[in-house]
Amino acid sequence: MTKTQLVNALARRLKDHSPEDLRIVVSGILGALVSRLARGGRIEIRGFGTFEISHRPARVGRNPKTGAQVQIPARPLPRFRAGKEFRERLNRAASAVAAKDSGAPSGGAGKDPGAPPPA
Repeated sequence: MTKTQLVNALARRLKDHSPEDLRIVVSGILGALVSRLARGGRIEIRGFGTFEISHRPARVGRNPKTGAQVQIPARPLPRFRAGKEFRERLNRAASAVAAKDSGAPSGGAGKDPGAPPPA
């Protein structure tokens, strides 16, 4: 999902707010998250997950074309760890999709009324 798709999804749900206002809000939230991480902070959103920065140390690599050694500098890496509630909701949703795709009975919902009865 892109930022534009997120704004559009919010606009469909929050009809009292203009898409432009929602774009400003989404950009502001994302900007605040990036700023906090850039300062070395940690962001924890209960029920969703945790964002933090880990550090990859400097190392020696190889140029794949020439085989020559290349010094690779240290760099920060953003990390996201999904929270328990997020993982549980995702697992339930994935299980429902898998059951639907496999043709497993889903309790009668979505049955084709014109289909013949099972044998």
